Amino acid sequence: MRLGCLALALTLAACTPNSSDLTIEVTTDLLPGPEFDLVQVTVFRGRATRATGGEVARTAIRPAAFEEAAAFRAGQRVADFDGMGDGEITVRVQLARPPLGSGDVLLERWLTVTMHGRTQINVHLDAGCVAAECPAPAGSPAFSECLNGHCVDTLCNPDDPSSWSGHCCDTTNPSESCTSPIVFCATVAECGTPVSCTTASCDRGYCTTMEPAGACAEGTYCDHALGCTPLPASHGPDAGVADAGPSDAIACGTSCGTGGACRLGIWDCNGASPVCRVLAVAAGESCGVDQVCAPNGECIACMAGADCVPTEDCYAHGTLDCTRGEPRCVLDSTSYTVGAPCALPSSCRAGATPSCAADHTCQCGCAAGFTACGLACGCGAGCTTCPSGVNAEPTCTAGACGLRCATGFADCDGNAANGCETAAQGAGNDVLYCDGLEAGIGGWTLDSQWVGSTMAYDGLASLEGIAGACGSSDIATTTSDIDLSGVTSATLYLHSRLVGGALDTVEVRASRDGGMTWAVVMSLLPSAGWIVGSGDLTPFTRSANVRLQLAFTNVCGDCCAVHWYVDDLVIEGR
Repeated sequence: MRLGCLALALTLAACTPNSSDLTIEVTTDLLPGPEFDLVQVTVFRGRATRATGGEVARTAIRPAAFEEAAAFRAGQRVADFDGMGDGEITVRVQLARPPLGSGDVLLERWLTVTMHGRTQINVHLDAGCVAAECPAPAGSPAFSECLNGHCVDTLCNPDDPSSWSGHCCDTTNPSESCTSPIVFCATVAECGTPVSCTTASCDRGYCTTMEPAGACAEGTYCDHALGCTPLPASHGPDAGVADAGPSDAIACGTSCGTGGACRLGIWDCNGASPVCRVLAVAAGESCGVDQVCAPNGECIACMAGADCVPTEDCYAHGTLDCTRGEPRCVLDSTSYTVGAPCALPSSCRAGATPSCAADHTCQCGCAAGFTACGLACGCGAGCTTCPSGVNAEPTCTAGACGLRCATGFADCDGNAANGCETAAQGAGNDVLYCDGLEAGIGGWTLDSQWVGSTMAYDGLASLEGIAGACGSSDIATTTSDIDLSGVTSATLYLHSRLVGGALDTVEVRASRDGGMTWAVVMSLLPSAGWIVGSGDLTPFTRSANVRLQLAFTNVCGDCCAVHWYVDDLVIEGR
């Protein structure tokens, strides 16, 4: 045999036995050259059949030469694949002539096996199956494969006795006689009468034919239907006139010009003159550093194992896979994020918020708090449609509509009509607390000289501190704690208007221990109009018990009483 590793190198991962995850051998009594020139191997992931097809994992094509007849009878290695991994696969082997059209496949067999580590599979294709009809008209559609002239299913493996029962004999076919253990022959007499140039044998329970040495004269071969038959003229020296075609003594079915690292050239002798036919082969096989063969025979770039960004929603990243000859991003299940946004299917109800569910699907149920009301999402027993607001999305809590402000915005005036109207002033900051006092002064504990006022900077209300008597002072304190435990920097902003004498003092204080101790964070001077005051609250972060206090004093000796108006208090940070 002259092909050796040179011809196989185009489709096999290696020529060293057991060097690959998956090795496939073919055993057949059909003759390479006169009856078939090509062996095509396709590996599917999981269980596949002729009827259903499947997901193609790997493919390979190799030529078959007349000189390999003995090797194919004993078991000829035809393909090696690396990187397969464990699990169930289905192998399809086709014996054919080029080009690989549907009418050029002489015989094919589908075989399903389970890989555990390095796996070697021997696929049997015998001459008795060329004319067989499987599935049988009166048999089960699952028994679509032929072995030794009998219809079997894809799990029937002559080399695996555990597969014989239930898979190697169709019990629904009345013409079959199923025994246990399954045997296709007990004696050679059950194997039929071969043609004159072959002898039958019963080997391991199934029939085979053998061609004794010298059974046919020189220049002929043993055809399994016709007996000794002259070799096609193309298998011997070309006795015709010299031409521009291939040289004499061409061995049909052997390698010719390869057409590149991802293409296999073989001599096709089906026409008047031999032709070097180039076929795309070995999709997914390496053709260079970080390069693989594409299904169309081109060598393309593909860095197997590299990180990639999936196009699918819900997954943050994946790993590049090149085994099919087409780069694809294999999803990394550990990067799946439950609750992440995903594409909105057209079937989702109005008002739904699509998100990634725990079962790895995009669910379009109603957002938390809302209920499904026909084709919409509503709030409460009346299925109220909650309106959206500026810089906000609607919420439903205990049957009542509300707003959830976008990051960096807050609803400080309590007016849903204008949404979340207050924006953080610092880049990247979020609004952590605000009080526009439009809802009243219930969030404050007031001493006697503090009141609510309609003298407001924005809206209709503010706080007003009044000190008429010389030497009088008073304070206003937030009633509840402000949580700044989750931030590392914070700033207080407020609008202030102070009517008073030059000696009068007003201060804004803060406490990080719920009002036990206080520190001044802002001092303000009299102003003719509204001004913006700011104070650093960073020393008060990482505390959930922050409180604010407004304090004023009417100092004796100046002109007049104190009127201090405070509005729109905002704490922002990050």
